[in-house]
Amino acid sequence: MAKRVLNEPWQVAALIAELMKRAGQSRARLSEVTLKKLAGRLKLETSIREQIRLDCLDYGYLLYKLEGKGPTSGTVVIAISAMHAAKPLKVSSFFDDDERTAITNGTFDFTKLHEELLGEDGDDGDE
Repeated sequence: MAKRVLNEPWQVAALIAELMKRAGQSRARLSEVTLKKLAGRLKLETSIREQIRLDCLDYGYLLYKLEGKGPTSGTVVIAISAMHAAKPLKVSSFFDDDERTAITNGTFDFTKLHEELLGEDGDDGDE
């Protein structure tokens, strides 16, 4: 039986960068199984995962762990270079004058925005 070798976080990051390069992808998803295999570990502690994430930045990749199960789980890898063509968001393009004023003077209704973003309808079910 082959001996399991624990790779250092920077080594795992280098392997991820090489995988992305060989795949010719600017974004991809790694399963937990693949990430553990690259690390040579049965379990990925939070501190190790965080160090891999930081080391991936040195190679030009962002890592983000997706919560969930099935096809939406795992770790997303995004090439930072893919972000260079991202369109800038301008507040003036998406918020009207009254909203911008409210944001500036502290009267913006963040509670309402929070509920809208989470898909809540504001109904507390008491009716």
